[in-house]
Amino acid sequence: MVEAARRRSADLGLTNVEYRVMDAERVDLPDGSVDGVICFSVFASAERNPWAAMPARVLIEGAT
Repeated sequence: MVEAARRRSADLGLTNVEYRVMDAERVDLPDGSVDGVICFSVFASAERNPWAAMPARVLIEGAT
């Protein structure tokens, strides 16, 4: 996603944009230092991120 955003801003001729990959819960930037933030959620496999898989697991188990 970050690379796609970089390519798109290059297509638009934007030069005042900075891209960083970081945890959205722990934004490592000084207060008031940004104009905007875009968060693309990316989840790991169900084994590494069980809370994201729980709703589907409950539905599947309930249907059997």
